[in-house]
Amino acid sequence: MLILSLFRQIKELSGVYKGHKLNLIRGYIALILDYCNFYYERQVGNRSAERENDILANFEKILNNYYETGSGMQLGLPTVSYFASQINLSPKYFGELIKSHTGCTAQQYIQSKVIEISKDNLLSGRNSIASLAWELGYKSQEHFSRVFKKYTGISPSNFRNKAL
Repeated sequence: MLILSLFRQIKELSGVYKGHKLNLIRGYIALILDYCNFYYERQVGNRSAERENDILANFEKILNNYYETGSGMQLGLPTVSYFASQINLSPKYFGELIKSHTGCTAQQYIQSKVIEISKDNLLSGRNSIASLAWELGYKSQEHFSRVFKKYTGISPSNFRNKAL
């Protein structure tokens, strides 16, 4: 309501002298932006820590379930949009929530979780690296190896050999 009235004020300035009109319009626009920022901060600031922790715990369960049910093989690598929709949040809000709690983007966080799952599977030694890459949702062993090395500094085969 308040913002609409500010827009009406801007509209009424159409007959005012040009120099004053521009200064007034700038002032109204700055005020509109300040109110938008205020409402956004209030919305973000009102997140309850308990609710956020529930969301993050739910996200962890969904991620673990994603791989326990073999969804990686069927759907490929999990995406931010996938998890946001599973938790009934917008991808942007979900990303902000992950970033505020972990300090990294939602995609980076998901990728790091996938790498942790792959480490556990590599240590078990039950699958070949190519098979593991496919189970995790990577399109190729090479892509998996590149990402794994980016996050760990070592190739999957070297990781497995050092661990054993």
